[in-house]
Amino acid sequence: MDEVTLKMNVEQAHAIVSLLDLAVRINMCQFGEFEQWARMGIIKHRDGRELSYGELETLDGTLRYVSSIFGFPSNANFGIGSPHVSDTAKRGYEIKKVLDKALAVHREPNPKGLRGVNYDGLIVRYTNDPAPTATITGADKNGPEPAQSEDVNHAVPSKERSSDGNLPDTMGRPNRVAES
Repeated sequence: MDEVTLKMNVEQAHAIVSLLDLAVRINMCQFGEFEQWARMGIIKHRDGRELSYGELETLDGTLRYVSSIFGFPSNANFGIGSPHVSDTAKRGYEIKKVLDKALAVHREPNPKGLRGVNYDGLIVRYTNDPAPTATITGADKNGPEPAQSEDVNHAVPSKERSSDGNLPDTMGRPNRVAES
């Protein structure tokens, strides 16, 4: 099977995670995420300004209408595992989860207190594709040096769960590489 390698810096990887998250949510009919990006000032008006309160309210109403066109009441949508969500969105979700965990572990290998969902990695698989991997390497003052790489998570396709529906233990390992 052909493989793709993409090299980027950490900031670019964070951008990919954010954009994958938005694209996956739109594919699940979570159109309100678009409004959230506008509220945060990430998406701006054509003239470069942030939207006014009135414009945001209009956007909210418009996006609720868009959701209704797809048959959803307010704040309802597909889940990632729905058969109505495209394989493209499911692939994006899997890539996002692996990259998000690699970034979280790189930023804080041993978090204190509660860990966010970004540390979960790829727990449940929604495609039959090979599990994506993400490796973050670092550089010190003496030149490039790979960061310690270990297995982040052995994701299990949902079809390979045990007969009681439980997944094997895949949590709690502070690692930097995700692989199947």
